[in-house]
Amino acid sequence: MKLRHYLRLSTIAVVACASALGGTVGAQSALAAVPPDAAASSTTAQTVAPAPAPRAPRAPIYLTFDDGPFPAQTKRLLKVLERNGVQATFFVLGQLAAQHPEVVQMEKAAGHAIGNHTWDHRDLTRLSTSGIRREVVRGGRGIRSATGVTPRCMRPPYGATNASVRSVNRALHVKQVLWDVDTNDWRLPSTNTLVRRLMSARPGDVVLMHDGGGNRSRSIAAVARALPRMIKRGDQFAPVQACL
Repeated sequence: MKLRHYLRLSTIAVVACASALGGTVGAQSALAAVPPDAAASSTTAQTVAPAPAPRAPRAPIYLTFDDGPFPAQTKRLLKVLERNGVQATFFVLGQLAAQHPEVVQMEKAAGHAIGNHTWDHRDLTRLSTSGIRREVVRGGRGIRSATGVTPRCMRPPYGATNASVRSVNRALHVKQVLWDVDTNDWRLPSTNTLVRRLMSARPGDVVLMHDGGGNRSRSIAAVARALPRMIKRGDQFAPVQACL
């Protein structure tokens, strides 16, 4: 009885061990069915995936305004620019800067660049070398008297330039700035036309408009209408760097 009881207990123990061993082997077989480095490969792939290349910064558009300051108009334009967070470049006539220094001071205080547009808007290509120099120097002095700073850039009236004008500018260490987009606002087209011309500017373009020299209400209205649209499409604006 004792022997049979012992053998029965031994048989149960052997079966239990075999079952336990079978379960262990089965689990190892299931693990072996998964590629040993599958999870690691997935994690590694996610880790080393290249980040998207950063976009190159978009070049600004350079708004420029000639023939001012005309106090009432220029102040209205300054408010439009401020409302849109835009800084521009004003090519100022020295004669008008001397008459309305407070307006030029407002331009400078708002962070706009101030350029020399000569003393009284004469066609420099029709002048002698000494005449060209006199116009540029006198215009610069008028601006300096208003702002305390001699302008570092100039725009020849009408865009009229030649070798003599360029030579005088070099001698005076003044950078000549022309333009890429001419809105022809001085011809008084409709505001809608001016908006389209202004919005045709692309990154890096210098845009020519006016805040003086006549009635510029359409120009100012076009700027007010176009700027929010241009900003929404991603355009950025800055003063002409050569004038700062």
